[in-house]
Amino acid sequence: MEHVFGFAAGLDLTRRDHQRKAKAEGLPWESAKVFEASAPMTAIAPASELPWPLPASLWLQVNGQERQRAHLSQQTWPVAEVISRLSRQLPLRPGDLIMTGSPPGVAPLNPGDTLHAGIDGIGELHMRVGPRPAGQAADAA
Repeated sequence: MEHVFGFAAGLDLTRRDHQRKAKAEGLPWESAKVFEASAPMTAIAPASELPWPLPASLWLQVNGQERQRAHLSQQTWPVAEVISRLSRQLPLRPGDLIMTGSPPGVAPLNPGDTLHAGIDGIGELHMRVGPRPAGQAADAA
């Protein structure tokens, strides 16, 4: 883990309408992951200032209701293994960010929803889901 600069909490949002269309057409669906504010995150907490393994939970509240919570030790793949596997597939460089996944509770978001997410001891973020672009399906977030 000496190659890890730090940790941050982030949200990895998906445009389900783009994803569904691409899948139906047999196309890659990375366009569903690329839109304004699709991956907000907190400031990075330096790894040198944190205990390892991190004794923390990650969580998400939507409109004040807890939707997701899990201890980092419950992740399917430990952080070190994620880094190891990725580094065998492609070069990892300083500044690269790796999002390690989400606990159960993924569900659509709607315009006006307020999100409060974080990792204990790392950081928290707050955001509001903006209006849908014209023609966007109702379950796009």
